[in-house]
Amino acid sequence: LRNNPHPWTNIHTQLIKKIKIYAKEIPCLHLPTHEADASDIGYGGILKQLINNKEQLVQYTSGSWNNAQRNYATVKKEILAIVLCIQKFQSDLLNQKFLIRVDCAAVGSILNKDVKT
Repeated sequence: LRNNPHPWTNIHTQLIKKIKIYAKEIPCLHLPTHEADASDIGYGGILKQLINNKEQLVQYTSGSWNNAQRNYATVKKEILAIVLCIQKFQSDLLNQKFLIRVDCAAVGSILNKDVKT
């Protein structure tokens, strides 16, 4: 394309205007759902959103544990997976409520406890 650029025409301008109109009509997105999971070798997480009563994938992430992290207890790995996924998804989660789903009952108990200062 660099060697043979096409000239910008009225058609291109009209198409950009239509895209802007369509973008404004996108349905309002609902509360995001964040799911994270950990294993002995790594972690993974997904960010989903409810659109028209169906969960739609927004983003996903995964990674491997380093040698020290592989020695962590399961609960610690699960919580670290949540933290790493939230960091990855932070631009989508910033300034709004979100739901975290985990499959580890111990982590659920820890996250649902009131913190006393």
